Amino acid sequence: MKAYLKNLNRSFFILPLFFFNIMFSQSQRGVKLKLDVYESPCVTCDFAIVIKDTIVFKGKTDQWGYALLHDTIAYAYDKVTLDLGGFSSSVNRSNAILKEDFTYFNFTDIAEDVLEEIVIFAAKNIIEDYGYKTVYNVDKDRSIAAVSAADLLRRVPGISVGFDGTPSIRGSVNIQVKVNNKIIRNADPKTVLSSIPPIDIVKIEVVLSPSIKDSSSAEYILHIVTKNSVYVNKSGYINLGLGDKGSHLFSNYNTLISKNMLLTQSFSSLTYTNNTEFKNLLNDVLTLGAGESKGFLYNYNANLTFLLKNKSSFDFSFRFLNQDIKNKESYTTKDTLGRYYSKNNSSYSNVVFSYNSKKELSNLELSYDFGWIPLFFRSENESVYHYKSNNKTAIFSSNIKLDYAYKFSRKYEVETGAHFQYDEIKGKSVIENLNFNAEKMVSNIYLNNLINLSPFSFELGVGFNTYSYLWRDHNIGRNGLFYSLKGNYKKDIANTFYFSYNKSFINPNNSYVLPISSLISPVILQKGNPHLYPVVSNKFELGYSNKSDAFFLKASPFFVYNKRVINTVLSDNSMSYLNSGNYYAVGVSNWITSNLLNKKLAVNYGMDFFYKHIKYDLNHNKGFQIKNNLHLSFKFNKSIDIQFFGNFNSPEILLYGKENNFTYSNFSIQKKVFDNKAILAFSIDNPFSRGFRYTNEIDNRSDIYKKEIFYKNRGIRLFFSYQFGNNNTNQKDLKNSNDFRTF
Repeated sequence: MKAYLKNLNRSFFILPLFFFNIMFSQSQRGVKLKLDVYESPCVTCDFAIVIKDTIVFKGKTDQWGYALLHDTIAYAYDKVTLDLGGFSSSVNRSNAILKEDFTYFNFTDIAEDVLEEIVIFAAKNIIEDYGYKTVYNVDKDRSIAAVSAADLLRRVPGISVGFDGTPSIRGSVNIQVKVNNKIIRNADPKTVLSSIPPIDIVKIEVVLSPSIKDSSSAEYILHIVTKNSVYVNKSGYINLGLGDKGSHLFSNYNTLISKNMLLTQSFSSLTYTNNTEFKNLLNDVLTLGAGESKGFLYNYNANLTFLLKNKSSFDFSFRFLNQDIKNKESYTTKDTLGRYYSKNNSSYSNVVFSYNSKKELSNLELSYDFGWIPLFFRSENESVYHYKSNNKTAIFSSNIKLDYAYKFSRKYEVETGAHFQYDEIKGKSVIENLNFNAEKMVSNIYLNNLINLSPFSFELGVGFNTYSYLWRDHNIGRNGLFYSLKGNYKKDIANTFYFSYNKSFINPNNSYVLPISSLISPVILQKGNPHLYPVVSNKFELGYSNKSDAFFLKASPFFVYNKRVINTVLSDNSMSYLNSGNYYAVGVSNWITSNLLNKKLAVNYGMDFFYKHIKYDLNHNKGFQIKNNLHLSFKFNKSIDIQFFGNFNSPEILLYGKENNFTYSNFSIQKKVFDNKAILAFSIDNPFSRGFRYTNEIDNRSDIYKKEIFYKNRGIRLFFSYQFGNNNTNQKDLKNSNDFRTF
């Protein structure tokens, strides 16, 4: 602890520089712009106003969907162009009337002296690109035929979701999940994604180049934004799914307790079953078997929001997540008959307090969260070699974060902040009578400069990170500067060029280093996580995009170089950590979106092609990888939608060996009923194959291990969703509810 505080003190000298402007404020006269997407406020949406192919104003709506336009922009022109991410349209400075096809706007002029607010109703493309991040607008997709957020990610270009539900980006699984800008700490990303009801989700942001304030979290960020609606009455939904692979029940209930207080509650539960056939070869010992795993997951989330004066707010949120997985396998060798059982229980409890103060030129966010994660793992191997294991692990985590942004002018904005995290990890193996205790402390401060010199824009960030990991008598620590540099050149409305560079110190999620056990042979289990997690990450990317009303094209070469990569290896009775040296990947990401048949058919295709090289000591593993995503959405009429999506991936390059290619597909059809308050859907997983054959090969010098598992993953599912109460937003609602909104 003393060593950590000594390193932390070295960073205090730049705190005055970071926070010198927090006390400054000023007011500015202007006209309010309000952006509504699908009759809901477009919260924290980036937008630009373009006049004669020149960007004259760039901004972001606040937490209520509002932005302030300067007088010169609001009154000097009768007609301008609004560029809102996935589309651009000409608008007049007057009230907007939404057209049915969502492609342009129609206005009725009004007098200048009564113009106080411009309300623009808009709609986005299913998938949008902002250079450093990709946005999948789930609301636009209108699909309920998804079991979880992980299911939705399979439809996003650039994202791969493995057979076990683990998401990856460009071959990396080091991903941080955020929900409504709140980080879900320490929980496994695939578990978090499985617990979030897809019907709650408005959009999913895939951040390829995190900003400086998120650079120490992970290589990539998945930001999930849930519904931001105004409720004047009690409202919510019920979503039910039944299938041969599992069932689920999702519900949401919103209550406006008072004029300035809103309570939002959501509950989700789901069950799933996987049947497998496997074949393992350890040296010359062949093991054949079959297994079944059953899982049950439930999640409860409550959010209480207080609307304060001057459009500031205070939030209290609580999340509880629990997952049980039972696995049973029977196996045979040449002279052995045995059974393997395992049970894994994990819980996640988290409480968050947050305060947000939004002014015309500044924004202050302060949050504190703490959580407790108990994990229990039991396994038993019944054979000639009888083996039992009983492990308990608990993680206590607390975190405090301060972020402040100030807009000095239309051309210059500053973001600054600080973050401190403390984790205590306690583990115990009942059978071996071994105890494990560790402490982890992380802190960072940052300064980010946003410069707009139209048609150029830049983001320059620098931060200082301190990390300390105390385990037994060992103190593993590091500190240093990390950087973020981004540039954007918008040649015109259609063509954009950009680049980004990030150097970051990655602080792996605690769930990444917790034991994972699987049967290899009657005498050997694989313990640990086979994926790679970097300590120092360097990423460089170039990009070009071209968009029109019905077509989008993007190509972005990238280079990733990671040092001191953490990996885990095979062990007969314990888990070992391995420093695998260096790892790099170089490749290109491509993405095409096209709207056909008078925009009834939307086609989204993404492909990542890269070369990956992992080096540890004398061992090298390298090769090419291709990851493909295809998403087709057809609007048959106003009430019927048909969708198909598929993932087609080449073998995954691991430190030892490879995982074979992976293919996943889904077909669904849905129909609105009961005056559009309810939706019925039918879905088929993997209609073109009976299952997926997973193979892996490991050579760790002393042993050669080959594994082959056949997952029977074809399945059908029926969905029913019903909304009740007032789930829409209009101007009358906004006035009656004091501009209230949820997270």
